[in-house]
Amino acid sequence: MELRKLGRKNRIWMNNKGDVTDVMIFVIVVGILGIALLFLVFTGKVVLNGLEGTTLNDSSSVRKSFEGLETMNNTTIQTGYLIFIGFFIVGIILSSFLAGEHPIFIFLFFIFTLMAIFLSSIFGNIYGNLLDVPAFANEISDQRIFDFVYRNMPKITLGVGTLGTLIILSRIFNAPRGGGGIG
Repeated sequence: MELRKLGRKNRIWMNNKGDVTDVMIFVIVVGILGIALLFLVFTGKVVLNGLEGTTLNDSSSVRKSFEGLETMNNTTIQTGYLIFIGFFIVGIILSSFLAGEHPIFIFLFFIFTLMAIFLSSIFGNIYGNLLDVPAFANEISDQRIFDFVYRNMPKITLGVGTLGTLIILSRIFNAPRGGGGIG
């Protein structure tokens, strides 16, 4: 009996459909995660450069571990961030197919997409301000994926918001749901 009650509570998460705020959540999560990962890369490079300069345990295995950490800093984090963004966009698009909103709400979708574009330009400006710090800019100069995402974040947001809005609003008056519509 307790398991049945627990199952009903978990259905709230299972029945989520596309929402107006999906694009806003996308911008906030991608923006904050990207800046946090940039600080992680910056910290990793500073620590790695400091450790490479010491003669503490200078051996081939230590050099290999430093190369592995450098590879993780340069490629693995960027690739993981790009894959995360891709899955997030696919999730927004798939959840948009499940929503059925009335066309009268198109102005809400439009307003939320504009707010998300504005917020994404703020994240782009934060990234630009971080690049103005010489020490930070030198250490993250080879992070091309982060650079591409933040320089094009308003365009990416416009594309995701427009696509999600079009899908949500085009799924409104489909074939009858359930019963097959024969008759």
